[in-house]
Amino acid sequence: MERRRMIIQNIPDFWSKVFVNHSQISPIICDKDEDILSCMTNLEVAKLKHPRKRFKIRLFFRSNPYFSNTVIVKEYRANLNGYRAYRSSPIKWLQDYMGEAPRRMEYNNSVSIFNWFVDHNFVDSSRIAEIIYKDIWLKPLPYYLGTQVSEDGMEKGDEQPVTLESFSFRIESVGDV
Repeated sequence: MERRRMIIQNIPDFWSKVFVNHSQISPIICDKDEDILSCMTNLEVAKLKHPRKRFKIRLFFRSNPYFSNTVIVKEYRANLNGYRAYRSSPIKWLQDYMGEAPRRMEYNNSVSIFNWFVDHNFVDSSRIAEIIYKDIWLKPLPYYLGTQVSEDGMEKGDEQPVTLESFSFRIESVGDV
């Protein structure tokens, strides 16, 4: 996973493309969300067993014009009906951005991935978390590439699951011009 993280964080807009290309997540991503997600450098999901079954979703961001957080976290706990949102870190929106969108991104009824993040009663909150936890986190590459994936992680028409190891690319650094 560490190798995967190192590779992914050097691919521009990787996580933004993954979220936008996922058929069940894309409906909750507005244009502003896509801009903000383009600043995302990593996604981590941690399964925790103590004191209860729970998991954390961590979104990592580079410095951006929207908020000052470098990491935002949302935690879910298991209950009889699946998982329930337990807590999330507050998003510290920057003043310049807040002037453009006061409260638009927080605590209102609009559809937005960031509203899902801060609102524990967001419609289908646990379903979104499960998609991130059980699908996007485990096999992000097909969504980045925009290919269809079946339930077993196979691309339609393929015999082998797509993995980062099967995806060859070259990262070039651009020097001073």
